[in-house]
Amino acid sequence: MSKQTRVAIVDDDKIFCSMWQSAIKDLGHDARVYFDGETFLEAFPKEDFTCVFLDISMPSDDGFAVLSQIRGASNACRTIVVSALRGKRFEDVALSLGAYAYLQKPLNRDVVARAIAGAEVWRERLRQREPERFGIVGASLRLRDTLYLVDSLKGKAATVLITGESGTGKELIARALHDTGPRPGGPFVVVDCGGMPANLMESELFGHAKGAFTGAVDERPGLVESADGGTLFLDEIGELSLELQPKLLGVLERREVRHVGSNRAVPVDVRFLAATNRDLAQLVSEGSFREDLYYRLNVVNIPVLPLRERKDDIPVLVSHFIKNIYCDEDRAVTVSPDALDCLCRHNWPGNIRELRNAVERALALSVGDVIRAEHLPEAVRFGPRPVSTAPHGPGVDLTTDSSDLDLHRNEMGLIKLALLRTSNNISKAAEHLGIGRNTLYEKIKKYNIPVGRSVSCDNAALSEVARLPEVP
Repeated sequence: MSKQTRVAIVDDDKIFCSMWQSAIKDLGHDARVYFDGETFLEAFPKEDFTCVFLDISMPSDDGFAVLSQIRGASNACRTIVVSALRGKRFEDVALSLGAYAYLQKPLNRDVVARAIAGAEVWRERLRQREPERFGIVGASLRLRDTLYLVDSLKGKAATVLITGESGTGKELIARALHDTGPRPGGPFVVVDCGGMPANLMESELFGHAKGAFTGAVDERPGLVESADGGTLFLDEIGELSLELQPKLLGVLERREVRHVGSNRAVPVDVRFLAATNRDLAQLVSEGSFREDLYYRLNVVNIPVLPLRERKDDIPVLVSHFIKNIYCDEDRAVTVSPDALDCLCRHNWPGNIRELRNAVERALALSVGDVIRAEHLPEAVRFGPRPVSTAPHGPGVDLTTDSSDLDLHRNEMGLIKLALLRTSNNISKAAEHLGIGRNTLYEKIKKYNIPVGRSVSCDNAALSEVARLPEVP
């Protein structure tokens, strides 16, 4: 008998839960019921849920925050939001936070059955993907498209230009192209084109004859010759000087190299790969990169996406880094839902390199076997700090006029939420909002916000809940 699909129902309505637990079991699935988000989130890491039916309007819980944490912890579990709340704005917020669908109560049995079936198909698709290939970790559809280009060049010696931001893994793509190319047993030589002055780079690339310059006591082959029978990877090719560009073009065209200080041509059999984090077409238009060299390198282009455009890969990358950094096989380190939520919200300007550093820092600071939000770098937890001379912290800079804020942010609602999350602690709320205590007092007075009793939030503020980081 095949393993049953495990489904979770998270709702404070006990009659609703009982009815749909029975209905889902009748469909042949294993249904678990949780009457609040906190209990569910405690069980979530231990259970292999394929599908979650989540109410977002539970009195004791913030359903949007629960939804966000589910999204951060697993991309293999699909969440269907169910609610009596009507209005497209609620649906838009739910979908933007990772919900697969937004269903209004009362539910339809056929719709529920189709939602679970869709989640099963999604899970199976994820299982069929390889989480790691060529040392490249991830299971997102967008990464799969990149690796498809690598696979399509298998056994071919085409020149490839790999483009993408720093820290995205361009060298890993280059190594994958070498390993799947026609000469995987040959050398793989990396050249940092921006790593040294042009006069030294010429000798490093093309070699030099004896007596070519002071200190050249012997003839020495360059990196191009060192890659003979294999691959030469020109990293950050956009930094190569204009003086050296025509000489590199000559090597690409004639497949031969001339040592500095010599007229003798040395034939080379090399596959050329190049990478850049700059827009070479723009450099061509500015006159700082040769057009003919650009077209000679850009035979096949493989773009490598920044991490912010494939956030589905973050959970598996985090797990991979923990295994590689934390070598104690007798202890398993896990990531708390709030920490994973922070990791998945961050935009990662430093890409995979920044993510690895954040995981390494968290492992160094964590005492037990769980990485929590407070172990992560401040920029990951709260986002970049606003530039201001006033005391500042995470979140929106409320020292500016409210008319200058993003239209989707409501100042009054944000203040209410900060007070709600900090149990009306003015100091913590001010720190959370990135303003001083006196400024917060003035705004509380301005909006006539009650601080001595429970603070309520309107619907506009409710949509901001999942976007605000937790206050430590």
